[in-house]
Amino acid sequence: MSIVLEQTIVQTVRALKACKMVLFPTDTMWSLSCSMNCEKTISRICNLKKLDRNNPLILLVCDEFMLKRYIKKLHPRVETVLHYYQRPLTLVHKNPINIPKHILASDGTMAIRIVKNHFCQAVIHDLDNPIVISSANISSVDPMSFSEIPESVKSEIDFMVPKFCYDPVERKPSKIASYNSKGV
Repeated sequence: MSIVLEQTIVQTVRALKACKMVLFPTDTMWSLSCSMNCEKTISRICNLKKLDRNNPLILLVCDEFMLKRYIKKLHPRVETVLHYYQRPLTLVHKNPINIPKHILASDGTMAIRIVKNHFCQAVIHDLDNPIVISSANISSVDPMSFSEIPESVKSEIDFMVPKFCYDPVERKPSKIASYNSKGV
């Protein structure tokens, strides 16, 4: 890993710990993000995006170990899918543990994804905390490139991760899956 990339990881973690709204390249698209414990920043993101709070916000975790901090019991079928599935997979989970209420949807569910992107993994690992994300847009068009992010969004950002940290080759849409107690 280059020194510039390592410095960017440190700066990004510092901004997230300070409850800044961060423009962050994920494994699916450019996103607005913050630490899950920053309720005021989450409110800023929701207000900027005019989000319906009945829907869960998406949490990103760096690996299965971090995921298990927030899910009481992960069904073995789901673990198998997570291990072998190559694309980003967002799980909608009922009754999570150790999650602040301001993250949950009105029905008590959360959406959580293990990131595949190495930059994202490093930031979340060093933060030692999930991050909340929402696409960096106002409309229904997801920003796949930096140039597609509206200026009205960029002007509200507290910290912007440099464009070189985003690998468009890695970008794949996330599949969203929910499951029951039988893992289906």
